[in-house]
Amino acid sequence: MAQRDNAAIATNVNIGTGVWLVIAPFVLGYAALAAPLWNDIVCGALIIVLGGIRRSNILRYEGLSYTNAGIGAWLIIAPFVLDYGGLVAPTWNDVAVGILVLIMGIWSASASRNAAHTPGAGGPRT
Repeated sequence: MAQRDNAAIATNVNIGTGVWLVIAPFVLGYAALAAPLWNDIVCGALIIVLGGIRRSNILRYEGLSYTNAGIGAWLIIAPFVLDYGGLVAPTWNDVAVGILVLIMGIWSASASRNAAHTPGAGGPRT
């Protein structure tokens, strides 16, 4: 049960960070900048959708958590690839959120994999 709970917690954190990414350009004042605005909205929406699907059956769709981890990795490098013009708010926001999404995605996927191989955790007995 603990592995299922860990996967759920990590997935919920990712959904919350996805929501934050969608609203961050408006809250932090960089909505007028096209690259960070659309990067955050698209990445945030993807994280929310993938996390929602994952949350619907937490021990399945492990690959969606790895996909979210990949989005987290992208967020870490996006300010430098997309050239945010050295602006501090969108750069640090994306790097910090990217680190969190990357860690939570890996944690969620790992917890599901471990639960699937743990007798009595809802997975097959080995």
